[in-house]
Amino acid sequence: MAVGEGHRLIVNGALLGLIDSFLLENSDDDRADQLRRYLKGKLPAPAYGEAMEIVERYQTYMKAHDDLLAAQNLGHGRDVSAIDIDRIAIWRQQRDRLRRSILGDDVVQAWYQNDDAQLDQVLQEWRQRLEDSEGPLSRAQAQALRYPVPHWHDKQAEEHHRQYMLRVLEKAVTSFADRRRVRDGSSVR
Repeated sequence: MAVGEGHRLIVNGALLGLIDSFLLENSDDDRADQLRRYLKGKLPAPAYGEAMEIVERYQTYMKAHDDLLAAQNLGHGRDVSAIDIDRIAIWRQQRDRLRRSILGDDVVQAWYQNDDAQLDQVLQEWRQRLEDSEGPLSRAQAQALRYPVPHWHDKQAEEHHRQYMLRVLEKAVTSFADRRRVRDGSSVR
């Protein structure tokens, strides 16, 4: 956690990690209360108030995220098809609107910019790989701006990259409830 000028909270990835460590990793039921007490003991008054506002919005977001994700019925990213990729891309757009409406642009930028860039890259690459596997490109497709798909001569490196892409997709379609169950040691689903 970082505090800036005037004892104002600096919103960054470390803050998200701290909040998640309480809300997702602790196994008891008073996770939010433990987080409140921790923040109150560590932050000056202005930063504490800002942090608590963010925590409340984040808890609202977590619930809305899981509800919206359940309605999408995406399952896990292991059996990805062209339709799934399109559905994941639609889910990402809906999730982004939800994030911005609940958390605000500054929080979304600080917390999710890198993850969103990774997901965009994977979606583009997966689509390109699917198009490439469907056969020869038409002249229009060949002239269109194409995402540069990496290729390896080493099958192990290729599989490692494929597993990376699956992890990114899996993370994008995993609910907070499932993340909590995994961290608590319970089985998912």
